[in-house]
Amino acid sequence: NKNILVRIKCNYVHVQPLKKSLRICCLNPRSIKNKALSLSDYIVTQDYDIVALTETWLGTSVDKKCIAELVPSGYSMKHVPRPGSRKGGGVALLYKSTISFRLLGSSTTGNYTNVEHMDCVMNTGEMTVCLAVVYRPPPSKDNCSTIPDFLDQWSTFLAGYTTHNNEIIIVGDLNFHVDVKNDRDAQRFMDTIKACGLQQHVHEPTHVLGHTLDVVISRDTSHVISDVAITESGLCDHIGKLTRDHFAVGFTTTLVKPAHMPKMISY
Repeated sequence: NKNILVRIKCNYVHVQPLKKSLRICCLNPRSIKNKALSLSDYIVTQDYDIVALTETWLGTSVDKKCIAELVPSGYSMKHVPRPGSRKGGGVALLYKSTISFRLLGSSTTGNYTNVEHMDCVMNTGEMTVCLAVVYRPPPSKDNCSTIPDFLDQWSTFLAGYTTHNNEIIIVGDLNFHVDVKNDRDAQRFMDTIKACGLQQHVHEPTHVLGHTLDVVISRDTSHVISDVAITESGLCDHIGKLTRDHFAVGFTTTLVKPAHMPKMISY
């Protein structure tokens, strides 16, 4: 009908682009020296923004070559070797270069002799987070630390973290079978975490022998961590042989994924 006027009202809504969440992985490769290329490929394939490593076994003259093979393009690395002359150990962080990391302390300069660690403050541009990578060597003839000595230092270490106003994330391998309910030492370890107002997010086996050795810790009132997943990393040595020890512990955070670094190509 030509006498009917139809009016259509349109409302235009500006939609903000979806911000992707920053992803972190914790992994004990039990030496990166013979599997640096495989580990680098795994990081790029999974597109992790931050990877925390324990038992890097770095600290010799071949480190530069290993690190050159390990660190993917667009990533940076911070590493703390095991103090003293004993082989093995060491902790490291690989992270996308658009994330700002500042090293606050480590096992080479601190007073915590029973745990290898690296304390950092990271800034993603929208939030500041205190992040620590920790590793406790299993008891041995060369490692004379006792459980009470470790728990005393561990309690002090955690108490220092709870004083921070920012979000806190602690990841690593502390060699307690936290899945075993009647393991007295493991339960004492878990009690120290709860006493400091913290929570442990890993509840599945992280070792090929079936125990939960790795931890992902945050405040018990925080929701910064979600979607914890235990996966096979599929790392291979320099001749292509599959090496299996620890599984990779990956998780999502409420932090915003860093922007891609601009790259100029000339030809």
